[in-house]
Amino acid sequence: MEDLTKPRAAVDQIVSRLETRFRNFNISEIVKAGSLGHGTVVPGHYDIDLVLYSRDISARVVCSYNGFGNWTSQLKEFIEREFGITSYTPGYNNRSVQFKCSYKGVNLSVDLLVSPFWSNPREFYQFLESLSRERRDIFTVCASKWQIEFFKRVDSQAKEYIRRAKAWRNKYFGADVPGRPSSYLMSLLVVKAYETANRRYYGAGPREVTTELMSLVKTPLFDVYWEDFYKLAEYSNLLPARPRVVDPANPANNVWESGIRGDASVLVSIIHTIDLSQVNY
Repeated sequence: MEDLTKPRAAVDQIVSRLETRFRNFNISEIVKAGSLGHGTVVPGHYDIDLVLYSRDISARVVCSYNGFGNWTSQLKEFIEREFGITSYTPGYNNRSVQFKCSYKGVNLSVDLLVSPFWSNPREFYQFLESLSRERRDIFTVCASKWQIEFFKRVDSQAKEYIRRAKAWRNKYFGADVPGRPSSYLMSLLVVKAYETANRRYYGAGPREVTTELMSLVKTPLFDVYWEDFYKLAEYSNLLPARPRVVDPANPANNVWESGIRGDASVLVSIIHTIDLSQVNY
C-alpha cells in the first residue's frame, strides 16, 4: 500500500488555510472528494476535489447566475493571494478553480468547487425535481458528500481494481483525447463489474471482474445503478435514458454522459484491451 502521508498533508494544508483565512462567504463544510478522497488514487497521480458547502450560497441564485462563477472567482483570488499561484491547469470557470501545487516533493492537482449546503439527499433531490434537465447539470457537484459515503462502503480489493482500471485509462487516453472516461466513471464501472462477478462466481478474481466489465460496457442500453441513497421508483422523473450509469448519489446524473470527454464509442471500441490482473502503475 502506497504511503499517502505527504499528499494528504498537502490537502490538509489547503483545507486549513481555507477554514482559517477565507472570509468572502461562510464555509459550512469542506469535503475531500476525487481519487484521494475516494481512496482510489493511482500511485504518483495525486488529485483531490475539495468541495466547499456554504449556507450563504442560494441554489436559486446559482440558477440565476447559470453557475458558480460568482463564488469561484472569489476563490481564485484567494488562492492567488495565499499560495502565489497565478497559472491554472486548465483554468478556472464558473464551476471550479483548478490548480497544481507542490508540497515536500509531492505534486498535487486540486479542483476547488462550491455548493449550496444540503441537510440530506432528499432535500437535494426535491430541489432537482423543480429544475429542467439542463439546469440539473449545474448541480452535480452537490452530491459529492454522498459520493464519498458510497466509496467508504466499497471494499479494498474493488478499490485496487479501480486503480488498475484508471492506470489503463491513463495509458490509452491522454488528458484531451476524445472518449477519455473520468476517474469517477471508471470507478463506478469497476464497482458494478466487481459486484456482478462476485454474485456469479465463488471467489471471483481479476479475470472474472475484467470479463464483467467488458460485457457491461458492450451491452446496448445497459442500465447501471445503485439504490443506496434513493429508490429509482421514487425519482423516476429524474432518471436519464439508457444507456446509463446512474450516479449512486444523484439520480439525475448519467455518468456515462457526464463522465466521458466526447464520444463514448471510443471507450467501447478499446475496452477489450483492459486486464485487471495486470498492475500497470
